Amino acid sequence: MNVVQLSGEYDGQAKLNATQKGTPVAKFQLKYEKTFQSGKTYPSWFNCEAWGELADKIASVQPGLVEITGELKQERWETQDGQKRNQVKITVNELQVLQTAEQATHDPYAKYAQQEQQQEFDDTDIPF
Repeated sequence: MNVVQLSGEYDGQAKLNATQKGTPVAKFQLKYEKTFQSGKTYPSWFNCEAWGELADKIASVQPGLVEITGELKQERWETQDGQKRNQVKITVNELQVLQTAEQATHDPYAKYAQQEQQQEFDDTDIPF
């Protein structure tokens, strides 16, 4: 099974193109930032692509926090000078906008409140 689910910051800079047959293709990056106990953060940028109607939707999404579901795809090629290259990207099947950058500006604690809300649970859910 090849399923990737990732939430991160989308900068609203998708590059929308079309295949020769007219199928829309959007290419963009998603930033995920890991925070360590020391307080240091380590950003990772993931290359993503979406096809068809989803590509059109992504191209119109405002910058902010999004969640994507998709699959990993590895592309391999050889350069003109004979060097072998490869790239792993995420082919996006679903996208959900969690919070736009504008919403975060108006309510800077909304992101953290949403995380706390997801962590809350009722102990009656425990089966023992």
